[in-house]
Amino acid sequence: MTGWQQLFEYAPTVVMLVMLILGYLVAGIFSNEFTWKSDAVFFSSVYGRNKAVSAKIKAGFCIVTTIYFVTFLVYKGIVLLYLGIDGWNLPIQSSWTSWKSFYNITNTGTRK
Repeated sequence: MTGWQQLFEYAPTVVMLVMLILGYLVAGIFSNEFTWKSDAVFFSSVYGRNKAVSAKIKAGFCIVTTIYFVTFLVYKGIVLLYLGIDGWNLPIQSSWTSWKSFYNITNTGTRK
């Protein structure tokens, strides 16, 4: 049960830190056009500006999504492999005293 407690306790912190770092990494996608003088190429072609913006948005989305999921899977793997995954079928009510639910819920869903 310790692995799942630690996983759920520190997951919001990991998510916030990863998103803060990813926001910093992706912030410069549009700002370098004028610095690198590539805006002249975008404005001179017919669909250059639209396709460039679309490609940058897609690239940013793919980078953020991939890094986010890989980071969270690595965090999840390290915590659960180190502390154990044995408590996956324990009722949530026994692992968190602040969890107020009268339903019999486990970490994997409803208990039979």
